Amino acid sequence: MLNPTNWTTAFACAVNLLTGYLFMKSASTKWRNPLNFILLLSRFKWPLPFLGARQLAYGVMLTETLLAAAFSFNLGNGYRQPLAGIVLISFTVFLLRNRTAFQTGGCACFGDHSNLNRFPVIRNLMLIMLLLNPITLGVSLSPLQSTLQGSLFVVAAAAGFAMNRLRRSSDPSKQPLPTEALEHPILYVSYRLNGFKEADRLLSEPSSRVLFVVLEAPIWIFNLKQLRWSSHRVVASNGSFPGREAFLLHRDPRGNIKRFSEWYAYLQMDIGVTEKGQVQ
Repeated sequence: MLNPTNWTTAFACAVNLLTGYLFMKSASTKWRNPLNFILLLSRFKWPLPFLGARQLAYGVMLTETLLAAAFSFNLGNGYRQPLAGIVLISFTVFLLRNRTAFQTGGCACFGDHSNLNRFPVIRNLMLIMLLLNPITLGVSLSPLQSTLQGSLFVVAAAAGFAMNRLRRSSDPSKQPLPTEALEHPILYVSYRLNGFKEADRLLSEPSSRVLFVVLEAPIWIFNLKQLRWSSHRVVASNGSFPGREAFLLHRDPRGNIKRFSEWYAYLQMDIGVTEKGQVQ
């Protein structure tokens, strides 16, 4: 039978691994497409006028990365917990102040269709309680325990990476598209998802800039929208989309195809959407 010391050590390790995983998942999602996170932050007003959305975005990503490493490999014990608490409290205040913008699908900290995005305020508060409880704060791991914890994290991270690659390979957005589609922004929209009304309003306007639209809808809706969105190339999806939001694919300057949940903001930047929703 484990004595109380072993139980508290096991509990502290579990909290470290959970916290490290959450910060790693959030940071890696943002690092895969920093511009999408920058566009998200650009939607809000900030009390620090000297800090642009780009600098703020990279600051958040770097902080999350450092915290993920600190918790996973037991670095900075006694300092990482208060810092993580401050970060989580800041995130929670931000979510509460902008709850209207996030009320439909939660935040997008963990990707476009992760269940971890649901109930973000409750999630953050529970994690703060785990981090700052006396049991976790009072435990110091030995070098051997730290090594075992770090090794377990590396193995779990590798398994998670493999599963994520497998999931992404079955994503309907990976369906074959005509070669010319890769030269234009590709908007994935479904009549069931959030953003359908905004997309309909945007795509119905005459435009000299062509978007490639993949629409998931019953045949009668598809035929109607294909006529209504006549300025753009509209094709039928071969399956339903994961998640709860429309999204966009486009090449970055290096030629890599990136996924944008902030598709409307990206179109504002890329093809010149006016405030009334018209394409210039």
